[in-house]
Amino acid sequence: MNRSKDVGLGCLLGVLFPVLILVALYSRGGASIRALLEQLWKDDRVVALHELPPPGARVSSVQRLDTNGDLFKEWVVTYQYDIAGWNFPVSCVIYDLEGKGARIIYPYPLLTPGGDYLGEGAVGFGMEDILQEPAGAAGRAELLVSDSRTLSVFRVKNTEPQLDPTCQVFPNPYQCEGFFRGNLSVSRSGDRVVVTERVGSERSQFASRRVYRPSDGSYFRPGTQTLLPAVEASIEFAYGKPAEILDTPYPEKLVLGFYQDLLTDAASGYLTEDAKKRFAVGQLDYGSPWPRSSVQRVLVQEISYVPGSEDVASAVSPVGQQPTAAQVVLKARFYGPSNQSELREIRCYLVRVGTQWKLQDAGSSGL
Repeated sequence: MNRSKDVGLGCLLGVLFPVLILVALYSRGGASIRALLEQLWKDDRVVALHELPPPGARVSSVQRLDTNGDLFKEWVVTYQYDIAGWNFPVSCVIYDLEGKGARIIYPYPLLTPGGDYLGEGAVGFGMEDILQEPAGAAGRAELLVSDSRTLSVFRVKNTEPQLDPTCQVFPNPYQCEGFFRGNLSVSRSGDRVVVTERVGSERSQFASRRVYRPSDGSYFRPGTQTLLPAVEASIEFAYGKPAEILDTPYPEKLVLGFYQDLLTDAASGYLTEDAKKRFAVGQLDYGSPWPRSSVQRVLVQEISYVPGSEDVASAVSPVGQQPTAAQVVLKARFYGPSNQSELREIRCYLVRVGTQWKLQDAGSSGL
């Protein structure tokens, strides 16, 4: 009986003694021991975030990413909600260690204007320094959350650790400084964000393209969550210019193709024989205030056909009877080597030549 007690006591001491040594070393500043314990703390298996979804949501993904530059990888958790099919909305909460001493894991939701979702189905995360910092502040990366049609930009503010986190409410360091959505696409290169959207029920499959740049460290107007005006806007083909653009049944589609090809040799293919001659000697008024050789690019900002201007004939086409003449009105801006023109209104007159639309004449005025 005494032998059994001795064995039990020995086992207990064998377990407690190493623990006491680790505690002593840790309290005395043993860097290697602290690193070991911190590594154990960082292990994803320690925090069961899959078991803590908000009401009505479920965890979509959990990943580790250093989102605030403190060399510690926070838990970045995305949630699915209002689930219907594959394109459910996605929200995100970042869980971080807070406080000194008795540290806690604290949730920071990524909040967008109006509580909008961050994306549909799945989103990607990245860190890149794209916003100007206040004067004297060191540059630091912003948190970027995106899918193919949505982009959110979050500035990560510095916060001071609290000594005692018990019952504390920590200020959210993730501040939204840009939110973009386009029903076709949202793309980014550096701080330049391009939003592309279909234009209503336009028969020619046009899309609006808007380009945004930040000012004073934000894409929003000061004191609001309203986007700054686009620095550039244009009308584009939603799915690219058709390969056989000269055969389109829609005159406005042909006109947009002409302006996209204006600075190339292909431009003359959109014109009647008479218009080609005037175009070659600079006598066709297509809107530019400068010679064609001085134009570097053209942006069409509005375009429409004129209802009732079409003279219907019996030509057969994929869309039935086609007119023999049409008018298209557009607004465009021309860019030269060092400046840009005022917005110009241009009225184009087209006729059918065989089975194709051709630009016969045009006239323009400033706005």
